[in-house]
Amino acid sequence: MRSSAAAAETYTRDLQWKAFTPVLMGMSGWSSNARKHPWWFDEPYRSINRDYLKLKMRLTPYMYGLTYEAAQTGAPPVRGLMWDYPQDPHARDEAYKYQFLLGRDLLVAPVYRSQAASRGWRRGIHLPAGRWIDYWDGRSVQAGAAGRELDRQVDLATLPLFVRAGAIVPMHPSMLFDGEKPLDEITFDLYPQGDSQYTLYEDDGTTRRYEQGESSTQQVRMSAPGQGSGPVSVRIDAVQGQYQGQLPQRRYALRVLSRQAPRAVSLDGRALPKLADAAALQGAGEGWYFDPEQRKGSVHVRTAAIDIRAPLQLTLDIAVAKADADDAYPAAPALGRALPADSLLVVNRPAEEPGHALEKAFDDDANTWFRSVRNQAVRTGAHEWTIGFGERKLIDGIELAPRNDKNWKHGQIRDYEVYLGDSNGEWGEPIARGQLQLKQEMQRIDFPARAGRLLRFRALSVQNPEGDGASATDPMVTAAQAGAARAVDALQPRDVGPIALSSFHILEHQQPERPAQQRYLSELPLPAALAAQVRTDRAFRGEQALRMNGLLFRRGLGVGAASRIDLRLQGQWRLLRADLGIDDACRAAGGLQFQVWSGSRLLYDSGLVKAPGVVKPELDIRGLSSLSLRTLGAQGSQPAQVCANWANAVLIGQEGDTASILAP
Repeated sequence: MRSSAAAAETYTRDLQWKAFTPVLMGMSGWSSNARKHPWWFDEPYRSINRDYLKLKMRLTPYMYGLTYEAAQTGAPPVRGLMWDYPQDPHARDEAYKYQFLLGRDLLVAPVYRSQAASRGWRRGIHLPAGRWIDYWDGRSVQAGAAGRELDRQVDLATLPLFVRAGAIVPMHPSMLFDGEKPLDEITFDLYPQGDSQYTLYEDDGTTRRYEQGESSTQQVRMSAPGQGSGPVSVRIDAVQGQYQGQLPQRRYALRVLSRQAPRAVSLDGRALPKLADAAALQGAGEGWYFDPEQRKGSVHVRTAAIDIRAPLQLTLDIAVAKADADDAYPAAPALGRALPADSLLVVNRPAEEPGHALEKAFDDDANTWFRSVRNQAVRTGAHEWTIGFGERKLIDGIELAPRNDKNWKHGQIRDYEVYLGDSNGEWGEPIARGQLQLKQEMQRIDFPARAGRLLRFRALSVQNPEGDGASATDPMVTAAQAGAARAVDALQPRDVGPIALSSFHILEHQQPERPAQQRYLSELPLPAALAAQVRTDRAFRGEQALRMNGLLFRRGLGVGAASRIDLRLQGQWRLLRADLGIDDACRAAGGLQFQVWSGSRLLYDSGLVKAPGVVKPELDIRGLSSLSLRTLGAQGSQPAQVCANWANAVLIGQEGDTASILAP
């Protein structure tokens, strides 16, 4: 699970998506490698890391433009759906939280599962409304008003990246390091559809002289059919503004997505020469060529060096044709309910035989086994192990299979116990216990779905390969047993024989997918008996709107120094979120604690919260049927006058889930 190959893959996948962010920080994947740099890993990782870092450098002018936009307007370079697609039905929920937009034109879907665990697929990519083009292979699909979900097959070198139709993406020459080549050529990566424009921003890239106006802009406009293909015109205006080190001339290059070769390409009405390939274009003063294989068709155009103060018009004479049908994105094969191997961590190990670690039982290879120590004279008691999931999961079963050779009868588990918890050592009662049968095939242990971060499994006894009744006729055995009784030496641990497993799968509970739902607690009817303890959408003191540290909160519950709000939950609620703090109306009075309970179990304790501090818990409440929200422990100059807010307190689940506030 933490092998060098796994660490290298984690590092590479992490580096890939971070190449599309303004700040790049390489991470180790929590590996034990002495060095944690992109060049430290062997092939193929080193070359893949290099390719993505080179692409990041090529995208510098696009990224630079986004940071300029952020400085002028506050628009974030890395953004969620809600910024450019506020009407998307998933703009405000977390259904697709593991993807992001870089500007409005690039959609990045990080790969966060290993190749082994995902079987080489990135599932559940959401494209907002419009036509989107796969950056790597040129496939395109149209998403309707509700967006479109698709799966993409990936190899280790591929990070799913989609480009909005109509995009104009500026790029620098390919380089190995900053400053390796002069910036005497700019490439515009074009995805024609309708009319679009882009403003290229530049400055010296080193100093703060841009604050004194030392910078430049250049307008780029593209015109193409709104649907299908046809002539494409690109107007590049003269550069406006100047800065130290600005080159007076430069080349312009276009890479234009097109499934048809142009009949001609012209620059300011003059035909450019048609060339054979990339090498010919690189060696020529100017010209163009068509590559039908690159991204289903790409036109490459290159001009001679041109005065940056001179505008130019490029026209691609492409035949008019209807829009192509959407390209195929087949659905990923079903993975089943077993938690992927790369998400599991052995927290406590059994007594393993060398070379047969517990990981062999959940490595997706039936030919590798976990085996405990063979020495039958070692009285270790129950075999047990604890496995962590990395995050809280809703679990409802276990699958396990014996060794798969001719000796499959030996080492099979019989009596067992299963525990689930959030803290190692705090297990409570088993959630399942019972007996397995002596079988050659996979067996399953089912239990009611329960959420937790850790699973503890105890093997209390092993099967008798000769059968439970094999000694039933032996008079010495029957005399010693005296019916169902068994002789036990209480001073010795139970003697449990060695065990062997080819498979051990932890099964995640699958719920039917329904539309997402958010329910603010202040929307729930408040029992009359709580009217003296709770205010809805207003502060407990002063009868004003909820405010903390000067900020207005439109939703929430205002409470006093000692309050309790009990909730009944029905359905499959997933999360409770809130902003917790002291209201400005009583901030001088002191502070208090916030707690969330479920039955006798404490889920959250804020510690002492004082103004202007605000804490923001996000609690996993899957599998819970009740919650109790409490304030207590008021301290300060006027403890009895302390008031607090469960601001923005919201339950997140699916349509059909219900909740109610109980009368005390």
